[in-house]
Amino acid sequence: MNMKLHTSQTYSRASVLNTKERKSSLSYLTGFVVSLLVLFYSAHSFASQAIATVSKNNVAVNEVFQLMISIDKRVDANNLDLSVLESDFNMGRPSVSSYQSSINGKTQIQTQWTLPLAATKEGTIIIPSFRIEGSDTQPIALTVSQNTVKQDSSDFIELTGDLSKARLYEGESATFDLKLLIKADPRRLQSPSLLPPQGSGLNIVAKGEANQYQTVVQGIQATVLEQTFVVTPNTTGDLLLEGARFEATLIQSQGRYNANVMIPLKQSSGVEKITVLPKPASYQGTWLPTPDLSLGQVWHQDNGQLASTNVVAGEPITRTLVLKVKGIPQERLPNLVINYPDSVRVYDEKPTYGEDKQGNTVMTIQQVIIPRSTGSITLPEVKINWWNSQLEKQEVATASALTLTVSPAEQANPILAQASEPAAANAPAQVEVRVEKDAGYWPYVALFFALCWLATLAVLWRVSKKQNQPDTTSTPSHVVSNHKSALISSLEKQHAIEAQHHFNVWLQQFNGQIDSELKKELQEQMTLFMATQYASQPQEWQPETLIKLINHAEKHNTKTTVSGSALEKVTP
Repeated sequence: MNMKLHTSQTYSRASVLNTKERKSSLSYLTGFVVSLLVLFYSAHSFASQAIATVSKNNVAVNEVFQLMISIDKRVDANNLDLSVLESDFNMGRPSVSSYQSSINGKTQIQTQWTLPLAATKEGTIIIPSFRIEGSDTQPIALTVSQNTVKQDSSDFIELTGDLSKARLYEGESATFDLKLLIKADPRRLQSPSLLPPQGSGLNIVAKGEANQYQTVVQGIQATVLEQTFVVTPNTTGDLLLEGARFEATLIQSQGRYNANVMIPLKQSSGVEKITVLPKPASYQGTWLPTPDLSLGQVWHQDNGQLASTNVVAGEPITRTLVLKVKGIPQERLPNLVINYPDSVRVYDEKPTYGEDKQGNTVMTIQQVIIPRSTGSITLPEVKINWWNSQLEKQEVATASALTLTVSPAEQANPILAQASEPAAANAPAQVEVRVEKDAGYWPYVALFFALCWLATLAVLWRVSKKQNQPDTTSTPSHVVSNHKSALISSLEKQHAIEAQHHFNVWLQQFNGQIDSELKKELQEQMTLFMATQYASQPQEWQPETLIKLINHAEKHNTKTTVSGSALEKVTP
């Protein structure tokens, strides 16, 4: 009996132990599962989520709707690739925003893309999934219906191009006039792009600035853009000129509910064929192909047209040549070389270029010609060979010659004699170097001035013996003053020929009543001025010294005139 009881008690104790062990194992398993769930939930809660939505999923063709894509973290805007939409949609400019907020101590960060879209075809179109920072958005299905209002690019834009000439010669240019007409509000255009004309074997350069203005076309306010291009072939043969192209997207409101519609605008001005002919083998001279060329000239003297061919030695004559060429740029115009006789000295001014109202390139050349000897002098004609590309033949443009009858000057012109050598040979700086090493021509000049001074003394002696000549002493003062103003103005503007003319006249008005040393200084300064203006490498020159000498000379002349008048009044 006792033994049985002991066995029963042992069995009961073992059962209790097994029960405890099972409870302990179940508790451990439950804790492990709970831990896994917590870890999974925590990982899921900390993962970034990307979401894609649309403003509407039932749209018409070209109707604008908004696609919004967001992720709950701050990311770079370039991390989203939108190129997958290009095949089915017209896209506007995306906008990207990133913001951070805090609610009940919990911080939220979000980055969002907003993109205007317009479907290009009807049916069911799928907006695909986008992957951002390891998170994927859900695809979105759109139902696209046919748009009942059909509109074309030509309803809003017109792009035209006009080629001035399709048959050119090698080296000849044509113009291409481009005109863009926009019959809509330019502010509603997105990503407008105007591509210029282009073509293989063609050099195309925009001419000047584009002209933009507003106008009215059939009652519609329109914007006009005009631009001219210069087209120059680089080779011969048949070439293709691809016209300009315009591309943009127009946001337009239409329909009962004024829904925004995105209308793609694309238009080209077309393709032009250009035939380029080579230079004819029979042509002689500088190659100058153009449909129109003219050469004109005008002769001037003393700021007016040359009235007579009878001139005086030492007095300057200005020859103005005007060359007008169509379809040839400035850099391709010829250099005019004219062989003048040794009996004249010629000063060439730099050519000036411009353009007339007809679009012709205009080159103007001025030459100052000074006769050095008396008798009959013929100034040669000017000839320019050119190829008439319209008539397809060689022609010659001519500016006629001029024959002058040159008489001796009443008074020698020392300025021309002194200015000729420095102007034709060396710059003023080189003249100074020669003075240091060798006296050069200055002793002869000094001798000349000494002779002039002796001649002046003789004239003064003869004048002092004359009686009752009040008019010769009172009149020149006003004349000298007038020429002095013109002379100073010419010097300040550095107009060499005008200054030389006024200097000669101004100096002659003194009738020899000027100090010889002062006159020598005046002439030396004038010689230096002329040399700086007509040297091979012109240098800067300041007129202050010469103007001071001029003022001093006139002041001295005024005193002499007044003194002479007073003496004459008391002469019996």
